Amino acid sequence: MFDFLFKRATDKSAEPQRASAASEASDGAAAQAASRRDEQTARARLLAGDEAAAVELILQSEFAGVRLAAAEHVVSQPALEQVLLAMRNSDRRVAKLMQGRLDAIRYRFAEQQKAQTCIAQAERLLQDEKLTPNMVADLDRQWSVTAAAAEQAERFAPQRAALAQRLESQVSLQRAVIDALAELRALPAAGLAPAAAAEALERLRAVHAAALASAELTSLPKHLLNDVAAALESAGAALQALQQHQAVFDARQAALAEWQAAAPDSLGAEQLRRAWQALGAVPAGELAARQQAELDVVLAAVAAANPPPAPVERGDKARDANAANAARPAKPARAGKEDDQQDNKRFVETLDALEAALEQGLLHAAAEHDKWLKEHKGGRLTPAQSERLAHLRAELKRLGDWARWGGNVSREELVKAVEELAAQGLAMSELAKKVGSMRERWKGLDAVSGHAPKACGSASTPPAAPPTRRPPPTSSSWPRSATTTPPRPRR
Repeated sequence: MFDFLFKRATDKSAEPQRASAASEASDGAAAQAASRRDEQTARARLLAGDEAAAVELILQSEFAGVRLAAAEHVVSQPALEQVLLAMRNSDRRVAKLMQGRLDAIRYRFAEQQKAQTCIAQAERLLQDEKLTPNMVADLDRQWSVTAAAAEQAERFAPQRAALAQRLESQVSLQRAVIDALAELRALPAAGLAPAAAAEALERLRAVHAAALASAELTSLPKHLLNDVAAALESAGAALQALQQHQAVFDARQAALAEWQAAAPDSLGAEQLRRAWQALGAVPAGELAARQQAELDVVLAAVAAANPPPAPVERGDKARDANAANAARPAKPARAGKEDDQQDNKRFVETLDALEAALEQGLLHAAAEHDKWLKEHKGGRLTPAQSERLAHLRAELKRLGDWARWGGNVSREELVKAVEELAAQGLAMSELAKKVGSMRERWKGLDAVSGHAPKACGSASTPPAAPPTRRPPPTSSSWPRSATTTPPRPRR
């Protein structure tokens, strides 16, 4: 009947035995795990870039440190994708490392594709006949934001240099054609000899032919080529006319040399004009204008050396006038010639001053110079001087019209500003100050753009002083007849 007591005692003695057995089993498992960790860590150290062994170790190992050490040896895209797929939900550190390396590989591949696109575009531009700077600028912008490999940069550099050379050739060609056009337009009025003019024309024709044969011909504007062709035709016609009238030019030059060497008092102005007309007409140009100017100088010297005789009057008045003329000292011919030269010199100086005033926008000074030129016309003007004077007066009129228009617009703004002052409710002193400043601006516009009708009206007049209230009258200020003292009665 006491068996249960013995059984309970036996159970209590078996519990420590089971606990010690479990502890021994766990210690054995821990030792085995530590042994496996050490063995796998040693394998990870011995990988040395063996990517296949690293992937196998990552997939088999249950230790996170060993997997991370082996993941350092995985670099190819297929292996990275395999490890990332296996470790996405089990080892976050290894998955993050694999994802970062995959992103880097994809970025490098995309940049290489962009660089290859730029290289292909550069090759197409080199073959394009209508290359423009905008195309090359677009290519440079794309290449500047591309992280190209060293090999691709070496391929792109010579292509970009070839594009720069083509653009430089286009610029040089355009400059040469523009310079040739300017020289062609100035050739008919250059006053060159026929041989020199023909040589210059042939040289410019060669420049035009070289431009037409250039590989960058399509880069030239079409209107520029048309202008050069028209200028070549015009210069050829002028040269042909010059060659036809070369004999007349030579005859005129010989006659001028002869008249300049002769004494002025031995020549006659009318005879010189008839002889000059008899030599024949020549086409207008710089050479003809120069010869005409030399003829004008000779005629002025002849006129100064041969003054016209004084008119002879009849009666007493005639005798008095002749006596006065005889008593008056005769002005030497050379002095008259010097005076004419001084007048001509002053006329040219005033003309230069008029041109300088117009360039600086000084309308008042230009108007004063033009007034003096109208009052002192001097001698006969050369065709070049007449053309220059007409051009300057036209420019003066144009600038005057612009200044007058600008002054009218400014005046309208002033009138509007003055009309708005009444609604602002300003103090009387401030209102007077603003109106005074606007009056000064109005006067300044009169000085710059000429006078105009005063359209300010009542708004431009100075404000009147406000009416003052008179004080109530006092007894001292009342008139004597208005006092309250009653008058005295009559007796």
